[in-house]
Amino acid sequence: MRWKDTLFDSYSNGQSKCVDFFLQQLKKSGMLNCTLDIVRVVNSPLSGEQEKLVQLDNASRKSMKLLKAIALHTAVNYKEKAEVRKFFEESKTINPNEYGK
Repeated sequence: MRWKDTLFDSYSNGQSKCVDFFLQQLKKSGMLNCTLDIVRVVNSPLSGEQEKLVQLDNASRKSMKLLKAIALHTAVNYKEKAEVRKFFEESKTINPNEYGK
């Protein structure tokens, strides 16, 4: 079988879709005492060469250097977006005793 090369993608995509589904259901449930605005921060697609380095259980120096570069590039691209800036400009108050009321 030659499925091991796509295992990371399947796992990562499945986890992402599961979290998105959960957050959307939570938002629709009416159980929250606040507004929930979800902003997905997504990195650019990986090139073929990058995909060779970014694999499940690969923590080599090259793969870690690449992941850090991707994270920095993604952060630089998203930090100036209005929906991301809004999150950091608004004050937040979280009271755990208010959950579920």
